[in-house]
Amino acid sequence: MYIPHAKILVDMANVDDIHAFQKGFAAALKRIEESEIADHNKEIIKKFIVFCSGQEISTST
Repeated sequence: MYIPHAKILVDMANVDDIHAFQKGFAAALKRIEESEIADHNKEIIKKFIVFCSGQEISTST
């Protein structure tokens, strides 16, 4: 499943992100993809990420 919102978060450099939340978020997504989590559960996680980005929940939350 492609996550357009996550790609946007990763591609955008934010000078206000002094704690590098976006970089950490990208690393977390990569770890999920590379993990031994069942594919079905990975899809559920990705759908939750898309849902949260639609709710304007910040990356740091």
